Amino acid sequence: MDSFFKKIAKTILQRIYLFCKWIYHTLFYHAWWVFVFLFACLIFYERSLQERELLYQKLTEQLAMLQADKQKALFTQQNLRMQIDSQNDPVWLELTLLRVLGLVPEDQQKIYFSSSPDTELEN
Repeated sequence: MDSFFKKIAKTILQRIYLFCKWIYHTLFYHAWWVFVFLFACLIFYERSLQERELLYQKLTEQLAMLQADKQKALFTQQNLRMQIDSQNDPVWLELTLLRVLGLVPEDQQKIYFSSSPDTELEN
């Protein structure tokens, strides 16, 4: 009985060996180009993933910059709308004349400061 199991085990091992040899011969000997092709595809896929990641980071940075620019533009638009809406207000007109044109009311004096120490102001 013991030799029967040995024969069965031996034939099973021989068949496994022959099957492995057949797989090696079929897959690696005849179809080596398939593995080379798959490896090349893997390399190109990995490279495209890296390029995609770089592009995603670049576009994310651009999105952040565009959102900041949008906020600035909205703030400027709001200020301009407020200026347009308040053009009939005399206080606003006076502040604009003071700020933009540099005019001074009649009861106030305008003082100039010079950056060079040589210059003396004459009365």
